[in-house]
Amino acid sequence: MISKRLISSAVYAFKPDGQYILPASQQVGRSLTDTPARKIRKFKTKGALKRSLLLSISSDPPWKANPDYARQDQDSFFGKLTIFNKTKEPIVIMSIDSDYRLIGDKEYVNTESCKPEPNLPITVEPLKSVEVSLCIEVLRSDKMADLKLKWWGRALVARDRPIRFRIRVSDMEEEEGYLVTEYVNVNHQPTKKSDDSLAFFYLDDFDRLLRFNVEVEYDTQLTVKNLGIYLSPERMHMIAYKAIKAGISEYALDVEVSSSVEQFQAQVWALIDFKCRRIYALKILMRPKDEYPQTSAVLGYVLCPDYGNNGELRSISMAQETVQFPTLEPETRMEYEQDDTFDDEVVDNPASLISAVVTNSSKIISDAVDTHASVQQGIQNIGSFDQLGIVLESKLTSIDVKLERTVTALERTANAIEGLAAMLKTLALHQSKEQ
Repeated sequence: MISKRLISSAVYAFKPDGQYILPASQQVGRSLTDTPARKIRKFKTKGALKRSLLLSISSDPPWKANPDYARQDQDSFFGKLTIFNKTKEPIVIMSIDSDYRLIGDKEYVNTESCKPEPNLPITVEPLKSVEVSLCIEVLRSDKMADLKLKWWGRALVARDRPIRFRIRVSDMEEEEGYLVTEYVNVNHQPTKKSDDSLAFFYLDDFDRLLRFNVEVEYDTQLTVKNLGIYLSPERMHMIAYKAIKAGISEYALDVEVSSSVEQFQAQVWALIDFKCRRIYALKILMRPKDEYPQTSAVLGYVLCPDYGNNGELRSISMAQETVQFPTLEPETRMEYEQDDTFDDEVVDNPASLISAVVTNSSKIISDAVDTHASVQQGIQNIGSFDQLGIVLESKLTSIDVKLERTVTALERTANAIEGLAAMLKTLALHQSKEQ
């Protein structure tokens, strides 16, 4: 064992007479982001019950994934469905169910479960709404389940692409209406460099969406966080002494990587200036473990702070480095679609929609003109106050009829405009994909 007295008498950290110029750090690999893939889209009620019910998601955000508990084999989504009765008769909701698909898939499949609260059946009164809390459970694929991850606040099944749910509502006559809604994954902010740290290096695990980072700090000692390295000035004297004695200027240090880091490994070397008898820098290599594809790596350098000078100036000498940046494999990864037109409105004849808009708009104007002219003619025909009530009654009846026709024409026009807008949106999305 080397005594402290021997070290202090044999090794001095002399002052360097120049600056240490370190190689540039190198990093290859993708980086996690904390921004979602895109904004959440909204869809309208469809199915036979769309004439009677209006379905909407009232929770904000629409769905929360694993907010209170998490499992390794599935993800749970929580949201609130509002059911509005547009008719003048009560409607009894007998069942609420769900299926799902991932963006890019061509069909919906059943969810593991869809649990409404309150329990069904429930009655929706005329022109009233009820709010139903939903918990939808979706099983993970075998590959995802093998990761044995419990995720809170986000969903592993939606890691690569958004997921869409089709909420199906049925009444006593077994007529069905449904609403398409979607969940876009929430990406947590990855760990970033602290303001007072000397250096920060990282590699990102895109299977688990985790960041393995190494941060170097200095207070009373030099600390390499997440690698279990703590270097006091005395400890640095000891390492320099051992390295000089062994004739090794690139001296490997012992590291301790947490067992929670599944994919990556790290090595650290102290770079020794033999002339000034000091550690002048740390060299850190991070890369995947041998059993993983070698597609990313970091080779970083950190200049050590000044320590333990005895006042004598000496010229500097750089370490003889043998460890180089590793040779990497090209990364092959699946590119997933983030949106599609599967649930968009289908328009068979755009020309008929445009014609409907023009026709209904013309009818609205014509009815309004006729109503105005009829009222004016009625006023002119009034011969006495005795006839006023009779004339007003007949004209009001006529106005009611024409107003009802006008409302119907407006509804048809609105539907035609909505269809036209959906068509244009679909065409634009197809053109963007082709480009």
